[in-house]
Amino acid sequence: MSLMTSSYTYQKLVQKYKNFLNPAFRIRADGTEITQSGKILVQELRISLSYDSASTCNFTVANAYDRTTSRFYPDILKKLCVGQKVEVDIGYDSSMTLIFVGFITEVEIEYNMAPTLRITMMDLRKLMMESNRVRQLEVKSPSDAVKKVLEPYRKLYGTLNVQADTAASEPFHLKQDKESDYDFVMRMSREMGKDFFVLGEDVYYQEKTKNSSPILTLTWMGGGIVSFSTSMNYQVKKFLVIGKEPDSQKEIYVSKTYQSEFVEKLELSAPPPTVYASPSIDSRKKAEDWIEDAIRKEKENGINANLTCMGLPELVPGRFIKCDRLGPPLNRNYYIKKVEHSVDSSGFITKLDLGG
Repeated sequence: MSLMTSSYTYQKLVQKYKNFLNPAFRIRADGTEITQSGKILVQELRISLSYDSASTCNFTVANAYDRTTSRFYPDILKKLCVGQKVEVDIGYDSSMTLIFVGFITEVEIEYNMAPTLRITMMDLRKLMMESNRVRQLEVKSPSDAVKKVLEPYRKLYGTLNVQADTAASEPFHLKQDKESDYDFVMRMSREMGKDFFVLGEDVYYQEKTKNSSPILTLTWMGGGIVSFSTSMNYQVKKFLVIGKEPDSQKEIYVSKTYQSEFVEKLELSAPPPTVYASPSIDSRKKAEDWIEDAIRKEKENGINANLTCMGLPELVPGRFIKCDRLGPPLNRNYYIKKVEHSVDSSGFITKLDLGG
């Protein structure tokens, strides 16, 4: 099942993971499993998943040093070298989910009572950010350009989910002008009203998510929520989108003011509008869609919350989660902005950075 479309109940997950008693993870380096054999002892696994920036993973290797020869084991250093592809599954017992695929960006060595290796990894978006290109891409649609840009990163993802943009009858050129591959793809995403993100081994370029149904419901006092904190913010914004119809050359102006539901008393007038003008706005619908997306992003920051629960690999950024038994106005759906999974001697917990 896809983590971007599936939904679950907390009680079913309690049953599936047998009351969360035996946290487990599996790490593969260049396709070879390195943790289940026990030869490499991994401690303090941390995975930080983000919807709009590179996700990261790091862990500590506690048995990498050979005291008899006064050096780190060469086979461990070879398996965990900078640039190596790494995949991480996490869960309980034998029921685990692949949630991170990336490459090793840093290896730290620390000498203390027990010398250790600290391994840091990032997903392919980090590699995309490192590029800086000037080139012309001959394509029939922006989605074709996205496919071409992502092709060199093929070893770092499994499935490329590209939702096709409307294709032109003849090829044309899209310029990448002193942009990283990441910035170019993000520009295509903005102009075409798409999202670009990475989740595990899957890469997505698709219409902005319409799936507002919660992936899961967690409740205070016995229903999964270990801790919860929140803040509500003052938000009043005006947006103005400007475009032009290609046939009539008639200019398009669409404006809208957004006021957060938490602003009960408005002491100040609305600020000057945030203006967006682009040739990609060639219809009133596109202008309205841009404004609705901008308002959606504002709503995500209208209320901010942090939630801690038992470790749940099903929780991923880009989805909604419902929180209940907190009292109004906090009983609601929240947008998951970031997820941090951690496994250490105290167990497996998940922390969420949430928006309204």
